[in-house]
Amino acid sequence: MKRLGALIAAVALIAGAWALRDAIDGDDGGNGGDTGNRSEVPDQLRLRCATSLGPVCDQIAEGRDDLDVEVEDPGITADALAELPSGEDPGFDAWLTDGPWAAMVADDREFAGAEADVLGTPSDVLGRSPAVLVIQSGRETALTDACGGTITWRCVGEQSDSVRIGLSPPDRGDGLVPLAEAVGGYFDAADYSASDFNEPGFAGWFDSLTNLARSTPLGDRSALATAVVQAGTFNVVGALEAQSATQLRDGEAWSTIYPEPMTTADVQLVPRGGLPADDLLDRLDRGDTDVRSSLVDQGWRPATGQGDPDVAIPENSNLPSAGVLNALRDLW
Repeated sequence: MKRLGALIAAVALIAGAWALRDAIDGDDGGNGGDTGNRSEVPDQLRLRCATSLGPVCDQIAEGRDDLDVEVEDPGITADALAELPSGEDPGFDAWLTDGPWAAMVADDREFAGAEADVLGTPSDVLGRSPAVLVIQSGRETALTDACGGTITWRCVGEQSDSVRIGLSPPDRGDGLVPLAEAVGGYFDAADYSASDFNEPGFAGWFDSLTNLARSTPLGDRSALATAVVQAGTFNVVGALEAQSATQLRDGEAWSTIYPEPMTTADVQLVPRGGLPADDLLDRLDRGDTDVRSSLVDQGWRPATGQGDPDVAIPENSNLPSAGVLNALRDLW
């Protein structure tokens, strides 16, 4: 666990670099770029899946022998891609991700001065899930009162002495997107920049919000799965709606709220350089269940945003730029 002073010093030391990254990066959800050299989709397709999309990929691959599926935290995949020499095989043909990881790879490679041709152009958004706060029902009333009637991410961080806050690591999409939403709640804005991290009070709040999560081993579980399986570990959890919809078997034990400004994890299929995303999707959709319907089966909303009629979601993800998201990973 970092001391507050060390965290503040670290923020100050790398603020210049973050500001540069933020300036370099745009908000357009860019990607690693398409080389323009279209290759045929291989007969044996290598599919890399972000951790929280593992059940989706299992459903896609069921009964098929033409898919090799590997599940890995997208942050691990992204870090390897950031250092991959131009033109080398990334180890997969298609990468199903739950956030703008392709744009983050491109940001890292641009920041390092590397050619950005290891990935092709991502598909259109295939499914969406808003980030949520999941609160143990016995804590909700007290937390609502402490927050003046409305539970916000900023207030949750300020109440860390009285609640046990769980977040998945930001190497996972189900960790990064709720964390980005939480920071947006602190600044009361979705379009914050890395330079805002120098605002007085932010470092202490961020430390309070994340201390318990950073010091609690989760293994392969998400923070929400850990809270459900290991009672008492966390009683306030940042998660994705897709997880709360499928993992909360006892609806009376937990409450799900949607803080503002709402962010969403948007699923895309990212090809390796030289492969077209649409052709890869056609291959993945050859089984009994296609990618989009598998996402819906696992609690994700369709790309149109339809789903819970009582909870509308923003037209876009409301996430900050790829450079800021990389800075959040660094800050964790």
